[in-house]
Amino acid sequence: MNKGFSREIAATGKEKEKSYWLNKLADFQTKICFPYDRHHLQPGNETDMNDHEQLDLQLSHRLCQKVMKICSNNDHMIHMVLVSTLALLLYKYTHYSEEPEQIIIGTPIYKQKIQAKFLNTLLPIIMGLSPEMTYKQLLLQVKQTVIEATQYQNFPMETLLYHLDIPYSADDDFPLFDVGLLLTNIQDPGYLDHIHVNLIFSFTCHDSQINATISYHRRHYDRSTIQQLNAHFVNVLQNSLTDVDQVIAGIEVLSISEKQVLLETFNDTDCPYNRDRTVIQLFQEQ
Repeated sequence: MNKGFSREIAATGKEKEKSYWLNKLADFQTKICFPYDRHHLQPGNETDMNDHEQLDLQLSHRLCQKVMKICSNNDHMIHMVLVSTLALLLYKYTHYSEEPEQIIIGTPIYKQKIQAKFLNTLLPIIMGLSPEMTYKQLLLQVKQTVIEATQYQNFPMETLLYHLDIPYSADDDFPLFDVGLLLTNIQDPGYLDHIHVNLIFSFTCHDSQINATISYHRRHYDRSTIQQLNAHFVNVLQNSLTDVDQVIAGIEVLSISEKQVLLETFNDTDCPYNRDRTVIQLFQEQ
């Protein structure tokens, strides 16, 4: 094959990759984030961009066994289930209408047999969620999206941002997504080192157990918020896998105790008042 023909093929491939990503992000407006506790720390408590803390994410052995069984112990399928669950949780936290919503989660490219300097090590997984779709449909969408994103993974994200006319500096938070997820069995955490995101869910499968940590930027999040996020992720994963054919609008995020607090405590508005007085008298006293 002559060099000119090789360059032509390479250029065609690059155009296909560019076209794919521009089409996938044609409707992008702003990145979706889990609600911050604050946008900035108080003066005197400033942090740098890499000032993260970690919290272990607790998955029961029984739940891990369920994930393994559904995924046939396949690491790539486990990764897709975890991405789907996190996307659903992010959707539940931020969705306020009946219209479909675009959710983007960042993930590294899969580990390569030959280590080299790659053009790109980062994949935005772009999903469209709506209340009436089932968890199984979400899983199938994520599977297809990951396959496509992997096929077109060599297009540099910085170049993509340029074509999307999105300002970006290496010192800024990454503008396409605020949440990352990886499975260390098949992905290298170092592939995310060059970008700044405020939440990273990191999982490892070992001896039929899934261990995980949530890395979070304390500039934006309190530890108590991440602990609640931890519990909600587990709830969504558990409830989703109980029946993959249920619509995502019906998948519960809250635990039974949290629902009781909302339904009973916050709705307990009964207040005694003196029935011997008229409304006007009560108003005048108030």
